[in-house]
Amino acid sequence: MNDNDIDTPPPQQPVPQAAAAEPRPGAEQKAGWERALLEKLAFAALQEQRARRHWGIFFKFTFIALLIGGA
Repeated sequence: MNDNDIDTPPPQQPVPQAAAAEPRPGAEQKAGWERALLEKLAFAALQEQRARRHWGIFFKFTFIALLIGGA
């Protein structure tokens, strides 16, 4: 076997520092949009948990009141 039979990937070109450090146009807007979406989903999940907890407390107290009241 010789060296020509081996598949080697072509060497990668180095990225200039100015191009690597420069943000893409619209990158901040996209990141802001993603962050806003994640915050909205997180707060919706918190509101759902809070509502579930409140209803659970309500039904527990109602059940206890019915047991104590003997109705």
